[in-house]
Amino acid sequence: MGRKRRRKDELEPPDPDLSSFGSSDTDSSESPEAAGSKHKDPKDKYKIYKVKGYTRKYPEDTNQTELIVFLNHLDENKVFSDRDRMALSKGIREHGVSGVMHLRSINKYKVGITFDLPNNANMFIQNKKLLDQLSLNATIPASDTEVTGVLTSVPIDMSNKQVFSLIGSSKNVVQVRRFMRRVKGNDGVVKFIPTQAVAVTFASTILPNYIYLDSWRHEVSKYIPPVKQYLKCLKYGHIAKFCRNAEVCSICTLNHNFKNCQIDSKDATCVNCKGNHVAISSTCPIKKQKVEISGTTGPNRKNIFTLDSPLFVECYRLYIITLYPIGAGQ
Repeated sequence: MGRKRRRKDELEPPDPDLSSFGSSDTDSSESPEAAGSKHKDPKDKYKIYKVKGYTRKYPEDTNQTELIVFLNHLDENKVFSDRDRMALSKGIREHGVSGVMHLRSINKYKVGITFDLPNNANMFIQNKKLLDQLSLNATIPASDTEVTGVLTSVPIDMSNKQVFSLIGSSKNVVQVRRFMRRVKGNDGVVKFIPTQAVAVTFASTILPNYIYLDSWRHEVSKYIPPVKQYLKCLKYGHIAKFCRNAEVCSICTLNHNFKNCQIDSKDATCVNCKGNHVAISSTCPIKKQKVEISGTTGPNRKNIFTLDSPLFVECYRLYIITLYPIGAGQ
């Protein structure tokens, strides 16, 4: 699973369930220096690094009483019909799937199976015969099995792969992603510039207080994903696939694309709070409220991403600006 440097008195032993997973791109004999130096293309150097072969699993000692597995078609745009639901029920009976408490629809593209025990849920994920028969993909929610933290002051010369290879932690690391700043030059060419902030995902629901990066101790702060705001209707809590609302301009609130708006962004009106800013602005009180709710709910929240934190403001800006450059950071 990557290198793990532990201090005897400070770090608890790693989870043995994930010890069999290796690096996604290199064998274990490759040195950290080689992992960082061979990337000539910045796109490769800062590409999201994921552990090869890793599959989410519920830990056997989980405190959850209901363990859900999501199912969707291999063709993600295919909806679950009544026939599909009947076929799933029949398949569960025929294959003798154990521990099923109930099935329910999540949305028109996804259903969920709730299991009684972690082992039953994990075994279902590995039931390739049933899943192939029904052309389904099974996943365990990341929020139930993983947690993501943010490291700061990580040298920008280090590739994501190199960061992974040099991390020592009591928790198993499954993904490394560097925050990139979107910069538009005078020639109109957009470039992505690496920052010193790196998101690290752990195969655990408890965030470690710190990790070691090449023997340097780094505190780990809780990463709070940006609140979902669909950039067509500008409402919160859903994405494009499930939106039935009309398009709304983020600048003037009328029903057209912001690219066709004649109003200067300095004179913008937010469709959500009616304030003088574009609808995706991080200063919007409605957005702040949504972010605060997101940041203070759920277990094991150890958070320095307060709304006034420069780290939160910058990371949120870096996320938004890659999606929607107009008005970002206002």
